[in-house]
Amino acid sequence: MKSNRVSVLATAAMLSLGLTACGVIGSQADDSPVIIGADLELSGANAAVGKVYQDALELEVSQINANGGADGHPLQLVIKDNHTQPQTAVTDIASLTADPNLAAVVTGSCSACLAAVAQTLQDKKVPTISLAAADLTSLTAAAAAGAGSGGYLFKINPNAEDDAVMLAGQLQSDPSTPAHDYAVLTTDDAYGNTLASDLESQATKSNATETAKEQVAAGASDSRLRQAVQEAVDESPDALVIALLPDQATAAVAVAREERFSGAMYFDAIGAGDLFFNSDQTRNQMSGVSMVAPQDMVIDDVIATSPAETAAKEWFDAYTSKYGAFSAYSLYAADAIQLVANAIGTAHSTQRDQLRDAFENTQMEGFAGPLRFTPDSHSGLSPQALANVTVTDDGRWHLTAS
Repeated sequence: MKSNRVSVLATAAMLSLGLTACGVIGSQADDSPVIIGADLELSGANAAVGKVYQDALELEVSQINANGGADGHPLQLVIKDNHTQPQTAVTDIASLTADPNLAAVVTGSCSACLAAVAQTLQDKKVPTISLAAADLTSLTAAAAAGAGSGGYLFKINPNAEDDAVMLAGQLQSDPSTPAHDYAVLTTDDAYGNTLASDLESQATKSNATETAKEQVAAGASDSRLRQAVQEAVDESPDALVIALLPDQATAAVAVAREERFSGAMYFDAIGAGDLFFNSDQTRNQMSGVSMVAPQDMVIDDVIATSPAETAAKEWFDAYTSKYGAFSAYSLYAADAIQLVANAIGTAHSTQRDQLRDAFENTQMEGFAGPLRFTPDSHSGLSPQALANVTVTDDGRWHLTAS
């Protein structure tokens, strides 16, 4: 399926192209592949998200290659499984970056894994796109250094601050019953800490108070999750904010229902997993839960009035046709591949400094929403990409009725 996506990708022969050992496109006759490494969580605590990322990366690469590749060169993925373990990620990145023809790297959902490899990626000057939730500046000094002018680390997923602004607005969205206090349940990592802090700052502006904060590690036992939910709702807050990956977030709602929690429940964007819920029990439990999510997660609710919306619908159709379901996480992974392809088309090169420079000057209508990178801002997703969605009686997410 050919995408109508807004893109600066050049597929015509504009310069003499090809790949050399230095990773620079040289001769038009050369059809050498462009190597993109991906270090994902295909097993371990984050495997569900990692598998979505793998599926989406492979699908987007196949679509780009079917339409002529990046500046006429096919893309080739080299995928490694870090098992959601930072030390394994270190080994994976060492292996990937040993290839002189590696053009770029995509890292997965494990924030600690990115923190562990950020220094290597910076030192080797490899343009890297993070698909983790954590803000780059919240991880390590190396990640922070890589997130500004001249750095090599970039991020596509929503920022915690933008999530927090939307969540604070939801807490006050019903003038008749605003949430005066809330409990928050977050991941036990850099992202969870940042989200809770940003939410507290935003909620204070509307006089909403945090009554409890509980953190749950990825892969935590059911008993630990249950304990965290119970402790979060013990103070009978008006609302429960859940900032966990999709499977844990859904399980937290089930526990809250069992505890007869009667307040509102809100997910932040990391809970934006599958569009549909398959079991009747889960549909009933999730009914009425709201979430911050990229609007294109529910693109089938939107009448396409622009090339970007048309392209997002085509991605939705292609992904659901191939995999039988739709996940919001697929949007970020597809955009990562398109970002690399566009940069190659702009630079007419896979030389890493040139790709980095192209990343820093990218304005792209992505599947997840508008992406705007600058030398000083390596986190590209616009806040305008986010919307409020709610689970309705048909057992799926829809745009929240205004």
